[in-house]
Amino acid sequence: MAGGRVLSVRLAGGDATRARVDLLALAVTRDEMATALRPFERAIGRRVARELELRRFTAAEGAAFVLVGGRRLGAPHLVVVGLGASGPVGADAWRRAADQVVAKAREVRARTAALVLGLPPADPAATLEVLAEAATLASYAFTEYRHDPERVALRTLALYGLGKNDAGKATAAGRNPAHAAALRRGVVLAQATNEARTWINTPAAVLTPAALAAEAERVAAASGLTVEVDGPEGIAALGMGALLAVARGSAEAPRFIRLTYRPPGVSRRGADASARETRRRIALVGKGITFDSGGLSLKTADGMEHMKRDMAGGAAVIGAMRAIAALRPPVEVRAYVPASENMIGGSAMKPGDVLRTAAGKTIEVVNTDAEGRLVLADALAVAVRDAPNAIVDIATLTGAVRTALGTRVAAVLGNDVALVRALLDAGAASGERLWQLPLVSAYRSQLDSPVADLRNVAADGHGGTIHAALMLQEFVAGRPWAHLDIAGVAFTERDLPCTPRGAVGFGVRLLTRFVLAAADRTAEDRGAAAGGRTETARAGGDRESPRRLSRSSTYSAARRLPVPAGAATPRPPARRGVAVDAASPARGAKTKRAEGARGGGSRSAPARANVRAARPLDDDADALGLSSGAAPRRRRRASGRPRRARGSPRG
Repeated sequence: MAGGRVLSVRLAGGDATRARVDLLALAVTRDEMATALRPFERAIGRRVARELELRRFTAAEGAAFVLVGGRRLGAPHLVVVGLGASGPVGADAWRRAADQVVAKAREVRARTAALVLGLPPADPAATLEVLAEAATLASYAFTEYRHDPERVALRTLALYGLGKNDAGKATAAGRNPAHAAALRRGVVLAQATNEARTWINTPAAVLTPAALAAEAERVAAASGLTVEVDGPEGIAALGMGALLAVARGSAEAPRFIRLTYRPPGVSRRGADASARETRRRIALVGKGITFDSGGLSLKTADGMEHMKRDMAGGAAVIGAMRAIAALRPPVEVRAYVPASENMIGGSAMKPGDVLRTAAGKTIEVVNTDAEGRLVLADALAVAVRDAPNAIVDIATLTGAVRTALGTRVAAVLGNDVALVRALLDAGAASGERLWQLPLVSAYRSQLDSPVADLRNVAADGHGGTIHAALMLQEFVAGRPWAHLDIAGVAFTERDLPCTPRGAVGFGVRLLTRFVLAAADRTAEDRGAAAGGRTETARAGGDRESPRRLSRSSTYSAARRLPVPAGAATPRPPARRGVAVDAASPARGAKTKRAEGARGGGSRSAPARANVRAARPLDDDADALGLSSGAAPRRRRRASGRPRRARGSPRG
């Protein structure tokens, strides 16, 4: 599926005023505006700064003003884009600047554009990544079913002011390896997000479960991923009774999609013992309901209007796998997407039905419109069989999260403090904001059923997002797990910065950055372990466990990610996260498309590894991020007061 022409972003050097483009943009702060405009004033032949002052342009963040170019300016249009009052400039300001450049280029029907940075960024590589990512996201348009002969798409964007080497001298584009890597990373993340947007925007009559599986196979073939697709018989062989029940009312057969990324140098049959000892495995699970009518618990007409987007979690997972394969982190990642429709019909599941899941637990169906947690329960149970060190699921699961957090922030809930913290950091770095909600253990009893192990909807209708997460927690077997509820942020009814109306593609960049950060942490732990073994050998003492050499969790914060200046993230919980043992890969696991996708076949039982379970948040105080036990000792400043966590609200 095509999402329109792909924008080409490149680095450029030389005199930007001579650039032969349709639109030339200058990004400045208010304090630097007069100085940055002087070369352009000489080229245009008039006092641009005075003109902007008369128009009361103050270079506010996200503001832009279009001017007509002069004879000596290489572009017919000059756009001045605001970055705020003064530096340093945060990632969000750079994102909005790139968005404004693309928007103004669309207004003047420009095919080529250039953006000049009016002040040197504090971190050139991080800024370049943000600009490339934001411009590519802003250029997206879903035009598959729209005839618009007047529309002109921006094809190329040149970036000036970043092409300098360590000595500060201008270099030719692409000569700086760090800049080239940052540019590629930003484009990769944005293109994967745009592809996920196209899947979500595609009508449900076109993007059926089989079509979504075909898209996953196409992505796998292009990216070098291993793909396995199960049809009804293969799904039955896996014991996924909940997924089969949700699909019963539809004429479209369900699919269970599995994608696997293995790090470079790791064969499908595993690696040597030392590699298995330190290699991490992450599981990503995405809800793939390609259309949700609510089933027999039928939605209203308004509630059903945009239900083609109910597979946004599955799209985010597949898109993230595409980006992960391109960026090649040294950590194994497996994706699981249960794809189905939830329709009405003579065979549809009914309120009161009892379903047996892949975990062996039974669920009483109280409301057929709460089908997402049913298919996720099966997918999580299958993911657990592959012995991951961490599980993250993402889904448009509850309307309650929209009431709680609105349309710009998604919820995260989980049983592992460090894992939740890493996701919060990845969200802040990617501009996809998360807010932690508590897993309140006292609410679990509301999921008790008189006829099954649990019910799919709580008896109390309040706190729906927490109830749904509590149900999913029943299927992760105590492993480190986090749940992202993106029901409020997956779709937008109006244009937002870098996001046109329609599918947002929320989660692709967040999940990818989370995996990259986990990979960085894995490499640090491996280095610490190797160093510890060397020192022990030199001393001739007892061998020390590598795990004791690193007190931080495997999923600690991503230190290298460009976090926006001033971005507020929730206060980190007081209790320290737990370390988990590395999982051993399954030996001899078959990696082929399952015959179940053609109506039959099954899969050999995967090997299990002895992985220490996550320490649960064992009371409501811990679930709220407040430790009921003795808090860890905190370092004090010279003033004697404890240091406040960066970005945390003041209590």
